[in-house]
Amino acid sequence: MEQEASVWDLIELDLFEKACLRADKEFLEKNSLTSLRNKVYALFNLEKYEDAVKLESDIISIDNESASDFVFMGIALWNLSRENEAIKTWEEAEKVPYQDASGGLDVLFLLYFASIQSGNKKFQIEILKRIKKKVKNKSNINWPEPIAHYLLDEMNEDELLNYISNVPILRERQLCQMDFVIGVKYLEKKDKYGYLKKLKDCISYGSNSYLQKFLYLAKSELKKNE
Repeated sequence: MEQEASVWDLIELDLFEKACLRADKEFLEKNSLTSLRNKVYALFNLEKYEDAVKLESDIISIDNESASDFVFMGIALWNLSRENEAIKTWEEAEKVPYQDASGGLDVLFLLYFASIQSGNKKFQIEILKRIKKKVKNKSNINWPEPIAHYLLDEMNEDELLNYISNVPILRERQLCQMDFVIGVKYLEKKDKYGYLKKLKDCISYGSNSYLQKFLYLAKSELKKNE
């Protein structure tokens, strides 16, 4: 008997509606939050941000210890132009026990983005201080710490690129993240063309970057600027 495609298999095939149905079925059968968390990616690809907010709210009501859930909920809120709620949600993500592989830097990158978009200089300075507190010196650093050093003006774009992995899929995910943050730096300099160009680069890596949360913010920002 042929094994059914997983939720993630369906997402990689761009079969997002089917992925949502499969996720719901798996959750009923196995009570697995992993299935629902994968469904979040499908909803983002379908641009169903209201549904993503509701689903993340449901997930958080069951398990409120993963920063990733708050991060995605914040992105969905931002994409719905509910910016203040998004910022509050991202700040809540900093307080939960289980951070992502970045150790909480991704949340700070998002808050930095929000500070630039809001034009709140005081908020921007505060976020940069929090980023600086998170990172070590420039020797023996792991991804995505180089992005933090770039935001702190301790590294340029070429130096940042040297830290990108050569491992397929991981490389695309890192490039997607890097392009988004570089784009925000252009926005800080009032270079909207450079900002939108980097956002287009950010969304150019296909299904290899579907796991990268910054992809879904970049897609929405580009749509808002059409």
